[in-house]
Amino acid sequence: SLIRFCQTLIRFRREQSAVRRDNYLTGRPARIGGLPDVSWYNTLGHPMQWHGHDMALICLLAAPDDPSGVARDIMLMINSTAHPLDFVVPPVARRARWQLFLDTAAESPHDIYPNQDGPWLPESYRARLDYRSLRCYLAPPIPIAGPGAHSG
Repeated sequence: SLIRFCQTLIRFRREQSAVRRDNYLTGRPARIGGLPDVSWYNTLGHPMQWHGHDMALICLLAAPDDPSGVARDIMLMINSTAHPLDFVVPPVARRARWQLFLDTAAESPHDIYPNQDGPWLPESYRARLDYRSLRCYLAPPIPIAGPGAHSG
């Protein structure tokens, strides 16, 4: 199960341009109406205030333009506290449905989904994370309009 987990992470990193950037992250959207390339939130879904001592957070990584059409927005929920916590998806991320990719608190084979087909985040946009755990959710791939594409 450890080999399966690691192989899936390696393949994910190779395929997902959101986690292997050529440029520094800026906190600004790459396209009009898109998510910022990186943004940080507390467990209530509010922008992170870095002066506190929070040990839990949500990180959103926006998919960059990708002609292959496999790029996906990524949401990381990180609970480094010693107790379970409830997380609320930030309003800006509620435009998408989120599908579980990785859960470090789950037993194999439910710890990682090699086909990126894990369970959907509940429609309440809330998740309870176990202590000292991380979850990674993926939005559906973002189609990039190519030459000759038109909107209906």
